[in-house]
Amino acid sequence: MKKIFIDGGAMNGNSVTSFRRFKSDASDYEIHSFECFSPNYDILVKRFPDINSYKEAIWIKNTTKSFYPGNVWSGTLLHGKTTGNVRYDKPVTVNTIDIDQFIRKFDKDDYIVLKLDIEGAEYEVLRHMLDCNTFDYIDELHGEWHYSKIGLDKSIHDNLINDLKKIGIELQFWESGIS
Repeated sequence: MKKIFIDGGAMNGNSVTSFRRFKSDASDYEIHSFECFSPNYDILVKRFPDINSYKEAIWIKNTTKSFYPGNVWSGTLLHGKTTGNVRYDKPVTVNTIDIDQFIRKFDKDDYIVLKLDIEGAEYEVLRHMLDCNTFDYIDELHGEWHYSKIGLDKSIHDNLINDLKKIGIELQFWESGIS
């Protein structure tokens, strides 16, 4: 059995730092960090040459997508995010990865911690994971909800939370801070 930390929305590596602080056995984990925005990715790989870094966004399929940069911690794949000074006039094309396909490379008996701080894309990603039964692989789910920042109807948010609870999954709030 391997221990795996999948870091969606790695930014500059702040979540790796936080993970290593709060998980007493963090050194036992294989770390996979995803950051699609080049300036943040470049910092990530310099700070943490010992982890697996991917210059891709976690998404529902392997493709390319427009990424809208904002301030250092708030770019998004979604059009309509209202916070973080997102620059909808300056999209950047990024590669995306189907998170279900990525996770299925591991064994079901591996201990997988998934962290998603993906600025609104968590709704489509988590729904995709539910539809694909990806949660059979996940032991811990951490992240942030962004429904109010993307104008998502609260009922859609609540329905997703309820569907996750039905299978015994609860997203634990993740706040890594800026480092």
